[in-house]
Amino acid sequence: MRRLGWFLVAICAAACVAIMAADAPSDKIIDVRTCPLTKPSLVMDTNRVPFVEVSRGTHHMMESRRIFDLMGVTDAPLGCEIHHYRPGGFQDINAHEDAYHLFLVLKGDAVVQLQDTYYKVHPGTVVYIPPRTRHRWVKVSSNGLSVLFVSGQAKPPAGQQPAGPAR
Repeated sequence: MRRLGWFLVAICAAACVAIMAADAPSDKIIDVRTCPLTKPSLVMDTNRVPFVEVSRGTHHMMESRRIFDLMGVTDAPLGCEIHHYRPGGFQDINAHEDAYHLFLVLKGDAVVQLQDTYYKVHPGTVVYIPPRTRHRWVKVSSNGLSVLFVSGQAKPPAGQQPAGPAR
């Protein structure tokens, strides 16, 4: 948990530094809405890429954009997706032995279950799910739920090799 916390602090600090940096020369600014969608890419307007229906195991009425796949990133130690649950969508209860998840609610309201506790979440809410934590999305609002989903491999027990990035 502490390692992930410092990772998030570093990302936020880098974003703040970038925002507060001196003005960029206007002839050097590229509008990502008009960039070609090429791979690999460091910047991408994901609004130009359609969601793909997900019918994997625990997710119901959900679409996804796999950000790193779209950008051609193949060596990241994390997985990154945007999930959109349609109204009435939900997730079956599940847990991961060797992965952690981090969700940032972008749009909509829902209830998330972590172990035996239920939390009402809204845009701006961050949900951290450590390994072996039972979790699921329930009661998605009538306008749906969109979340930024980041997953990573937990440190394996001594003597075991890590698997790949969690998905």
